[in-house]
Amino acid sequence: MAQEQSRKSLNDVKAVTSTRDAFVVSLEQAKPNTQERKNLFIAALIEEGMSEEEAEERYVAQTVTVNYIFVAVTDDATCEDCLDYNGDTFSREEVDSAFPYAEEVDSDLIMPMVHPNCRCMLAML
Repeated sequence: MAQEQSRKSLNDVKAVTSTRDAFVVSLEQAKPNTQERKNLFIAALIEEGMSEEEAEERYVAQTVTVNYIFVAVTDDATCEDCLDYNGDTFSREEVDSAFPYAEEVDSDLIMPMVHPNCRCMLAML
């Protein structure tokens, strides 16, 4: 009897693992930011015991990317570094790593502080 329960438990684990593997493969094959990918992602989280609402929130949190554009003040005093960055876009993570001395002015505006007295801004797109 114990051996039979052990086999049943092992089969249950194999079934869950193969289902999860199928979701992972399907997610990898789905095009990014499509309804198909969203549905697969949410289905995988529900399969693991999460409610549909929690799964939806997790999906949104993982797919929303905030981007910033570098805006240089272009005049005779503008340095080469700032001119090179002018017009480039960055994710929030890239801003944090590329500009360690950045100062957040408000929720959608950052001073990158590329150098002392930098007059440039990173504006949220």
